[in-house]
Amino acid sequence: LLNSISGLAGTSFSTAVLPAALPIWGVAVLAGGLIGTQLGTRMLPVPGIRYALAAVLVVAGAKMIFT
Repeated sequence: LLNSISGLAGTSFSTAVLPAALPIWGVAVLAGGLIGTQLGTRMLPVPGIRYALAAVLVVAGAKMIFT
């Protein structure tokens, strides 16, 4: 959640005009934080969290390599 908020704050400081979709992004940040917290603390077992994180890191790494 803090990482997403920091990214949105950086976007707002780097441009003179705030994007029109900023309120939608804010709602998405809050919803994602709440859903992720609930999944991580109550529903997913530790191996499930590890596999999900591994998948995210593979996608991010591939994006860095190929773009």
